[in-house]
Amino acid sequence: MRTKKAKNSPTKQKPNGHAPLPAKLLERIRKYKLIFGDADPDTLEETIELFQQSKHRERKIRSWERIAEVYQSYISKRAITDPAVKEAVFYVALGGSLGKGADSYGHGNLLTKAQIEDIVSLCKPVLLEDVM
Repeated sequence: MRTKKAKNSPTKQKPNGHAPLPAKLLERIRKYKLIFGDADPDTLEETIELFQQSKHRERKIRSWERIAEVYQSYISKRAITDPAVKEAVFYVALGGSLGKGADSYGHGNLLTKAQIEDIVSLCKPVLLEDVM
């Protein structure tokens, strides 16, 4: 998981006026971010900032937790360790959760069509607004 030094603590009131996230939500975000590791391009601090700006924090976190479950299940059952393949699985799990079919991906030789179909079949649809 990528991190960077935050200038402001995620639990203090931000200058943009958004309320801080409760400790329980911060912990849930940390947990799913740990599952993704470096496959997720956003740092923990960037993710926390996005959630602080959201009106539907709980729903969005729940959506990301479901995506993390798909990712973790697929990676662990197949003992995938290659960072590039993990990143491809991350993006397919995200896209599959947003309703993209298996034909919507171009991950070169990293994942076969059958693998992409397998990942997509594990995904439960979520709304775009629940992850962005």
